[in-house]
Amino acid sequence: MASDTAIASVKVLLPDSTDTYGLTDAIIGAQLDSVGQTKTVLFSLRAIAAKIASIEDVSESGSSRTHRFHDRLMQMITDWQARADAEDKATGDLPTREHGGSWKATRV
Repeated sequence: MASDTAIASVKVLLPDSTDTYGLTDAIIGAQLDSVGQTKTVLFSLRAIAAKIASIEDVSESGSSRTHRFHDRLMQMITDWQARADAEDKATGDLPTREHGGSWKATRV
């Protein structure tokens, strides 16, 4: 498992209260061990964005609150995805996709 220092270095790049979004030290540590820091941050931001995607803006009695947290997370995800892609390109470790086939069905 990743060291406490490595886990803390990821958590410092994430919004506060990562446990609220289900990102425990064990999950972050496992991700660090398998994919490294950049992709762990990207994974974590995507997990948080998925959890808060259903939050809606509130407007009642002349008072309104706008939740822009998801929009900001999406901007951060775009940034971290570019970093991860640059790392993959630099190391030559580009992800491969399986090639699938498709068939056209004809009713008889």
